[in-house]
Parts: sequence; C-alpha cells; structure tokens
Amino acid sequence: MVRLIERKKGALVGAAIGDALGMPTEFISQSEHIARFNGRIEEFARAPKGHPCRHLTPGQWTDDTQQMIALGKSLAEKKSVFDIEDFSRKLVEWGESQKNPKHNRWPGGTSLSSVERLKAGIKPSQSGSTTTDSCGSVMRVAPIGLAYSDPHKARKAGVESSIPTHNSDVCKSSAGAVAEIVSRLVHLKQAPLKAVKEAQRNALNTQVKDMLKHSYESRSLSPREALAKLGAGSSALETMGFAVYAFLHSPKDFKNVVVTAANAVPGDTDSVAAVAGALAGAHNGYKKIPKNYLRELEKRREIESLAQRI
Repeated sequence: MVRLIERKKGALVGAAIGDALGMPTEFISQSEHIARFNGRIEEFARAPKGHPCRHLTPGQWTDDTQQMIALGKSLAEKKSVFDIEDFSRKLVEWGESQKNPKHNRWPGGTSLSSVERLKAGIKPSQSGSTTTDSCGSVMRVAPIGLAYSDPHKARKAGVESSIPTHNSDVCKSSAGAVAEIVSRLVHLKQAPLKAVKEAQRNALNTQVKDMLKHSYESRSLSPREALAKLGAGSSALETMGFAVYAFLHSPKDFKNVVVTAANAVPGDTDSVAAVAGALAGAHNGYKKIPKNYLRELEKRREIESLAQRI
C-alpha cells in the first residue's frame, strides 16, 4: 500500500514533471513535433526556436507549477484550509514576479488580467473572469486535494480556488472535479476509475459531467483516437478531459501517463500533462516516478517539502 506522504509528494512532483515534460510541445504543430522530437517526447527538452519558453532549460516548468506552488504555500501557511484572500495575495506576488525575465514562464492572460484587478483593489470574489473557459485554475489545483481528506470539501475548495482568476461555471466546476479526484486518490486510496466516476457524478456543471464521462469511456482508445474525440486545447474542459483520459489509459504507469499527455499535439501539453502527472503521482506515489525525472526536475526538493507541509 502506498503511504499517504508518498501520494502527496507524488501528486505535486508529478504535476511539475508533467508541466516540464509538456513545456516544449505546447501548441506546436504536428509537423514541428515530428521534425523536432521525431513525433514523441519522453524526456525533458528545450522548446523549439521561436517558442515562448525557448529560454527555459530541460526540466524547468512553466507558470502552471508556479501557480500550483503559490496555492500550496497558501494552504501550508493557513494550516491546510483554503483562504481566498491569502491565495489572492500569493497570486499578486506571482504576477509581479513575471516582470522579471528570469521568472517569466509564459503566463496566461486570464490570470494576469485578474491579478491586475486584484492589485487595483477589486475583491477576489469579483476579480476573476466570468466568461473565460481556459484551464488556469485546473492546472494548479492539485494541492487542494492534498489539503482536504473529505473529497466533497476538496471539491468545494477547488471551486473557490478558481474564483479569483477563472470565475466561470465551467472553470470552477473543472477545478473542483480535479481537486476531488486528487483527494479521492490520495486520502481514500480509491481505484482510479472509481475516483473519476464519483467526481463525475458530483460535478456541478453539465459540460464537466459530460467531459469526464467521455474521458473514462475513451480510456481504451489509442492516444490519437482520444485526442480526436476529446481535444487537448487550453479550455478547462479539454485540459481536464485529456488529462483524465491519459491517466485512466495506463493508471499504473506514471511515465506513460505523462508522456501520453505531453504528446497530445497540437494542444496545451504542459497543462494537460501537469494535471495528468498530478493524478498519476497521487495514485502511484513518489517512489514510482522514474529517477531521471526526479533528478532533472527544477526545485524538486522545494516541491517535495511543500507537499509534506500541506
């Protein structure tokens, strides 16, 4: 049986690994994917020339992990209780860091715009976009699943964590669903398919319910077939949907999960793989993550320590 701390570390480190692995393939074309990576990336690499993350080195992650760490730090400091005011302050600090070229990791426009509204004094309950469908709150939500052993409370907190930046129903429900799945995997040690089906039944939005159903029904399809059916774009639905598919397609194989997600081209591969890595890490535990990924990942020790503090 995988110990609780191993599941916690696996979830956060797994998310960062997925993010770093999918970073070079984010939104590249299939032809460029073939030319640059021979159609399949399995190890950390640099992004192609002209890519917004070209300045990053192999094993470095994007704004997905930056925001996940901000959420995790807020939870750790608030004794594993989500505090929307504190998290919003952390988001403002993150937004300010993006002005430094060394910390800029191709941040999402929805998150940055919301940060500007927070800086202007708008309340967190009103600062988030109510029209966006993008995945910014889904990619960062894994720490919520570590903090709450009750999956229903995890879902509620996941929804609330979306509000300061992504305040549309589909984004809030998607973030809540992923937080619930992580909680069920980490604390209840549920089988992957059961965890996803429970979250699907509890989802607050019909589109999220439908996407999760399509994801688990597609688990036996090939990645190319699943990509054609589910998509892997930057919407909360597609990011969540393909990540859940990648996890259920080979739930006991961490590497295959993140590799499948990172090669969902064309797509928002870093975010898809971050969510998929969180799920695979939560289920399999830290010790099942390949050693080369652990060795080469940026600030791995810091992320491990954060997981232990939540």
